[in-house]
Amino acid sequence: MNITINIDGYINGIAEKLIAKGIVRTKSEAFRLGLLTLDDKYNLNREDYYKMAEKKFSKLWQDEPKGVWESYLNEK
Repeated sequence: MNITINIDGYINGIAEKLIAKGIVRTKSEAFRLGLLTLDDKYNLNREDYYKMAEKKFSKLWQDEPKGVWESYLNEK
């Protein structure tokens, strides 16, 4: 999905500070980080997150004792 967002004032200041501190490189990354933070806070898309994490870390899990990562991901 592509969108165009115009930000200014207070919100723009936050984005600029995130860039200046090296937390993000662009305002688009700042926006994504904000959405991920809200998702983390409110558990909006938890099941899809678990699926993505399982896919991304499947090679790592193969080297770990059975059940270690599964128990971590199932904590809510």
